[in-house]
Amino acid sequence: MPRSRLGRLLGRPATAAGILVLGAALVGPSSAFAQATRTWVSGTGDDANPCSRTAPCKTWAGAITKTAVGGTIDAQDPGGFGAITITKSVTLDGTGTNASILVSGTNGVIVNAPGATVILRDLDVEGIGAGLNGIQVAAVGSLRVDNLRIYGFTQNGIKFAPTVSPSRLVVNDTSISNNTGDGILDGQGTSGTGGNRVTLRNDKIDSNGANGVEVQGVAGGGFNAVVNSYNTAISDNGAAGILSNGVSATVRISLDSISGNVTGLLATNSGKIISSGNNTISGNNTDGVPTSTVPLI
Repeated sequence: MPRSRLGRLLGRPATAAGILVLGAALVGPSSAFAQATRTWVSGTGDDANPCSRTAPCKTWAGAITKTAVGGTIDAQDPGGFGAITITKSVTLDGTGTNASILVSGTNGVIVNAPGATVILRDLDVEGIGAGLNGIQVAAVGSLRVDNLRIYGFTQNGIKFAPTVSPSRLVVNDTSISNNTGDGILDGQGTSGTGGNRVTLRNDKIDSNGANGVEVQGVAGGGFNAVVNSYNTAISDNGAAGILSNGVSATVRISLDSISGNVTGLLATNSGKIISSGNNTISGNNTDGVPTSTVPLI
């Protein structure tokens, strides 16, 4: 660049020092906004850090801003890393650390990421009797919840109410207990056509103030809310073990144990509960019956 032009850009005569200043300004932003595919959080971290293994961040919220789409945030120790709003594909992984999300007066995890793939693995999500929902989903392509403990919220353990479809929730080996509302609330707030699908495998949903699993279909159909539950224990909840409400609500159960609830199975407003005929439904104040049984072949 000619010296006179460079001088005008710098607002003073071009010098070697001025050239270095301009060069730093040109390259600085790209490095400042770089995101990594793997980041870390620690109880002794700092969100001003780059979230690397040797310089971890303090919170999930701080780390996600420095994590690339599709990346993973790992916990290094059993810290409480705060609430998080997820707006892109990402994995939060606390394997082997007893890492947690501890909140009061807010939701533990908000997922508002249309079309994204989100994984939550091996975490405690605790509301200490003052949090709202453990996990609240407004939009997602696929959310996978593996080996979580969700408890102590004033509303629901998981509120799965995506407004964009299709959306899927898979809950594996997870305990959802002692929440004032439902263990899992599926479908409330949905609209339009399409639907969502929830798969429950090897879960324990107990001691919630309302229903263990509540599935709300949109009145008049159109948006299908479907839950497939396999080998899940649903017990000691303050209302129904499973409530299927609305013509577009469907619950399929296989090898489930449903006991100790006020009502075991409850289908209202043309909702459907379809059994494989191999479930244990007993010891509830009122056991209830499935709307149909399709024996295993």
